[in-house]
Amino acid sequence: MQSLYAFLQSDGRDSRAGEKELMTNIEKTWDLYLNLLRLMLDIADYAEKQLTDAHLKYLPTAEDLNPNLRFVQNRVINQIRNAKEVTELPATRRIRWNADENVVKRLYSTLKESSRFKEYMTASEVTYADDQRMAVFLINGVIAPSESVMQQFEDDSIFWVDDFDFACAQVIKVIQDLESSEDKLPHEGWFELDKEEKEFVLSLFRETIEGNAYFSKLIGDKTSNWDADRIAMMDMLLMKMALCEFTKFPTIPVKVSLNEYIDISKYYSTPKSKVFVNGVLDKILGELRMQKLIVKTGRGLVE
Repeated sequence: MQSLYAFLQSDGRDSRAGEKELMTNIEKTWDLYLNLLRLMLDIADYAEKQLTDAHLKYLPTAEDLNPNLRFVQNRVINQIRNAKEVTELPATRRIRWNADENVVKRLYSTLKESSRFKEYMTASEVTYADDQRMAVFLINGVIAPSESVMQQFEDDSIFWVDDFDFACAQVIKVIQDLESSEDKLPHEGWFELDKEEKEFVLSLFRETIEGNAYFSKLIGDKTSNWDADRIAMMDMLLMKMALCEFTKFPTIPVKVSLNEYIDISKYYSTPKSKVFVNGVLDKILGELRMQKLIVKTGRGLVE
């Protein structure tokens, strides 16, 4: 959607360049995932540095001399630290990551002040599952809610604002699926599109561009009473993408496409968009069915 919006707003752009940019932006989600893992390590490193500095004070307390190392020795965090995704891939993919020390400091302070952290640090003993739960809390209870973290990632890539929740969810899934005996992270390379996914992404991009004029006419015929300038550009684009799936993708159920684009309109367009998009598409669907222009194949999909 974002790549199509950018392409259709830029007259005379080479569609191949648009496709390349689209795939690059999808790849960047993998970079965001890796940077979230590295941010976890930055927080653990900062915690360790705090303990070291306290030990070197001129008049250290008993607690300074015998610090609680439970968090800095968290088994899950150390597994992440030694995983090749973290040790090798960032350099290979030329990922730039310079965490703001003030952001890391605030995150560690938030973590330390939480009741979850205090319970973890004062428990008589902790299991591997306890280490997992603390690592998950570090993501969804400390990092994910932080506006400072969001701002830093947004500064690196505007696309990461939309990908952030998804990437956090994937990090949490990795943590929850880890086994204590593993020396690598599960789901390795899962952000890399497989052949079928890549074909779908590129086909939707190309077919929407190719059918742009036709889809515009279909929408225009059903919105003749509307001032064209009053129709949100995002609504127009979402309806074009939906019409593309209706007519060009025989294995995608009409209802699935309809629900998807109505849901997307709730987040990216106006408050009234879902009703407008649904109403216009419903009218066009009736016409396309009468003309037998929607052909779905597969079990349960035949129109």
